[in-house]
Amino acid sequence: MRNVDIKLIKWKEETPQDNRNLWIMEFYEYINFWCADILPLFDAVTGPIPDTNMDGLDSYYDQRATNINKIHDIVGQHFSKSIKHPVVKITYKGFTIVFRYNFFGYEVYIDGEKWLTLPQKDIFVSKNARFFYEGFPDEYKTELRYEHGRRKFMVAVADHNRFFAFMVILRNEIDRIQYLWSPVDLLI
Repeated sequence: MRNVDIKLIKWKEETPQDNRNLWIMEFYEYINFWCADILPLFDAVTGPIPDTNMDGLDSYYDQRATNINKIHDIVGQHFSKSIKHPVVKITYKGFTIVFRYNFFGYEVYIDGEKWLTLPQKDIFVSKNARFFYEGFPDEYKTELRYEHGRRKFMVAVADHNRFFAFMVILRNEIDRIQYLWSPVDLLI
């Protein structure tokens, strides 16, 4: 039997919502999308899923949930379309990634130890984006854009597909630069 609950799922279950709201199903769908597709991108568990018995499978999922709980937190919340939404923080290899969704798009804050090089081919907007920081704690608000500094910046992502692509690219870039030096390293 699985014993570990993911913090984001617990937050969803403990936060009262009006289930008659027209947008509630999209809310539940994107929370499940984050738990099934986004958070596991930053999980350190590797290896095949055990297929021997249910106990082995349950312990595998408990380990994944435990690791996912270590890398993410709910750091704020905000309302959009009369639904309370979480602001999620992921900590991964020296980087802090904070994001939220409000049915209109994503706002993502990134702060890390090294410079990032991300392709901007219609995946995210930074330079000309306008940010509202709904639910963001003050320490995760910045006027810096990707074009100004590639260590700490805000980006806007239009939809779930682009958000998934952006997070995969971001995770891959963080993994890649862990073994490289950065121009900032020369300033220290």
